[in-house]
Amino acid sequence: MPKSRKVTKAFLAMPRFGLRAKILLFLTLMFGLLAGLTVSHSVRNFDNIQRDKAVEFRWAARWVASEQQRHLAQAQRLAVTVMNQWHRDLPGQVACPAGVATESGFDPEFGAFALADPDGTVSCNSIRWLTVSTVAGSQFFRAALHDPDHSVVDEADHSVVDDADKRELLQYTAVLARAMRGAEGQVQKVVLVALDFSWIREETRKMDLPAGGHLLLVDSHGVVVAGSANLGKWVDRSIADTAFYRRSAAVSDAVFRGAGFAGADSIVVVHAFTTASGIMRVVVDAPRSSLIQPVYHEFIANLAVNLCAFVLLLVLGYLGIEKLFLRKIQRIEIATQRLAAGDLGVTIGLTGHDELDHLACSFDDMAAALQAQEIQLHEMNAELLRVNRSLRVLSAGNKSLLFAKNEQDLLDRVCRDIVEQGGYLAAWIGFTGPDRDKYLHTVASYSTTSDVAEQIDWNTAGNGLQPVINAVRNDEVLVINDTSAETLNPHLGKQAAKFGYRSLIILPLHLEGKPFGALILAARDKNEFSGLQVEYLKETCADTSFGIELWRTKSDRNRLALMERHHELVLRDGLEEALRAIAMTIEMRDPYTAGHQRRVGDLAKVLALKLGLGAEEAHGIYLAAIVHDIGKIGIPAEILVKPTKLSEIEYAMVKSHAAIGYEILKGVQFPWPIAEMVHQHHERIDGSGYPLGLHDGEITFGARILAVADVVEAMWSHRPYRPQLSLDAALHEIEKGRGTRFDTAVVDACLKLFREDGFVFL
Repeated sequence: MPKSRKVTKAFLAMPRFGLRAKILLFLTLMFGLLAGLTVSHSVRNFDNIQRDKAVEFRWAARWVASEQQRHLAQAQRLAVTVMNQWHRDLPGQVACPAGVATESGFDPEFGAFALADPDGTVSCNSIRWLTVSTVAGSQFFRAALHDPDHSVVDEADHSVVDDADKRELLQYTAVLARAMRGAEGQVQKVVLVALDFSWIREETRKMDLPAGGHLLLVDSHGVVVAGSANLGKWVDRSIADTAFYRRSAAVSDAVFRGAGFAGADSIVVVHAFTTASGIMRVVVDAPRSSLIQPVYHEFIANLAVNLCAFVLLLVLGYLGIEKLFLRKIQRIEIATQRLAAGDLGVTIGLTGHDELDHLACSFDDMAAALQAQEIQLHEMNAELLRVNRSLRVLSAGNKSLLFAKNEQDLLDRVCRDIVEQGGYLAAWIGFTGPDRDKYLHTVASYSTTSDVAEQIDWNTAGNGLQPVINAVRNDEVLVINDTSAETLNPHLGKQAAKFGYRSLIILPLHLEGKPFGALILAARDKNEFSGLQVEYLKETCADTSFGIELWRTKSDRNRLALMERHHELVLRDGLEEALRAIAMTIEMRDPYTAGHQRRVGDLAKVLALKLGLGAEEAHGIYLAAIVHDIGKIGIPAEILVKPTKLSEIEYAMVKSHAAIGYEILKGVQFPWPIAEMVHQHHERIDGSGYPLGLHDGEITFGARILAVADVVEAMWSHRPYRPQLSLDAALHEIEKGRGTRFDTAVVDACLKLFREDGFVFL
């Protein structure tokens, strides 16, 4: 462990000091460290100034060089533009493209040019200092005639100026000359472009210098071209014979200590660069005395400021930190302890914008979420208890079918089992008379309080008979989860208040497919009947109807066959319900794929029917599809919802879900090869799939259908590691793998289903 981390850990673990004392001690240490850094900084500041000045003026010189290159590039471009314009005017009379610079979008700074004939005669002149009619004797013109391929850049000489007043313009001027040649290499025209470098002088005047410092721009002959304000009389004068220049001219890019321009002990910076007129140098000297004095003043000022800041921090450390920091931590700590003790209603109530306020808000959100989750869990537990009671009722009802001695014994057993196993207040069974719309007569009843079921009279209209009659007549289940709020049947509310029940469910009984009676359950609490509980109670009612029909069947053989068929349907329905419950469990662990298995099942079933399979076989493929990812129950949830790319090990774990699913399902007896289809739904007909690497003839047809349906739905759906893709992209993927990875017939059927039949996921 690094030494700094050990020191920090030891500081925070000091047992004799509270957090406030530790903070004040920390501030004291910080002041000592800050004072030490100030002294160290002051000692090293001179070197830093020297380095910073060197960097500053080196960059300045490089900027000057780059600006020169930009000017040259613009001049080259203007020359080429003029040449192209001149060639377009041939072979007619030679025209002067006077407006070419403006029309081509050139900055006026680069727009001055002239044309010269091979004998030096000047035409089309827009250079203000070029006042002669011929440039035949100028050096730049002669060089351009002899250079066959390149432009020539040279200083402008005084011979091209007739007017003496304009000769001072040549001090910062150069000329780019380029010859235009014909097909056989003969010179036809020479383009002259003026280059103005007076901007260098202006830019050097803007640079900041310490007191007593100098900045010089010196050409290759030792002449001061430009300089700082205190060098005005030296501009255009030579310093070539001075020791200062000789030492500066001996290097091209350096920093050294020595005598400055005025002879004082100085830091000297030299940077040389190439221009059209040869090598030039930027030379800066800064007297050491002018550099040290600011450092000393800065040290005194920093030390005073640090001392004042330390005193102020000590005061604020007790007043401000206590209020803004420590009290918030204390409130968060107390709230955390209360939450740990089980107080889910605790809140901190801090509002603000700092990190502790955000932490407090996050804590409040977490506590609210835990409270909501606790309520949700409580509701889910209550629902599970109700469903569990309904399942016990369903199981007891099936047992009653087996052991009942006659029809009346069956009805008595059903009422007793419903109340005892389901925990309801009372159960009542009534049959309609010849005119079934007007009255019912009691055939069986049971309650935990012996007289309640007998006293509740469902045979008389004034005691709530009408909703029972309506349920039988309309053949529909009627659920009333709060009898105290019942307004359509006021008699029902009065009877409920009298006998102490708040919830009621009326389930029609059937004989030969027609309603002929009702099973009525009463519960003490409101909102007792909902969701799966109602579905299981409907199954219990259906089993009771089946038992009544069974006992009224005269033939023992018919009775046994009917019972066998009923039990087969019950087992099959129970098996399918178990598969759906398993599918819901898987999707609860992976919320990003919620509904994935159901949608794959819907598509796979329609594909199976479209491919000519029977309804029974298509139903088996549907059941395999709704649990095809059952193996993911063995994969850690954090891997299933990981929003980034999986590692090789994580991906290998996810790929194992097909084999895990097979191991879970292989021991369950299904009428269809569900385990095999789950095992093979990631196999590909070219052998590139997993986990077995099967080829075309080794993969079941149901698994081939699952493979296509799974890929289309997975690409169409949103995933944590990517956004939802378009349906066209999903169809293109299976079309690309048609005949190689996916079965040709299945792919064709799927494409037709979406593109022609208009299939959509629900």
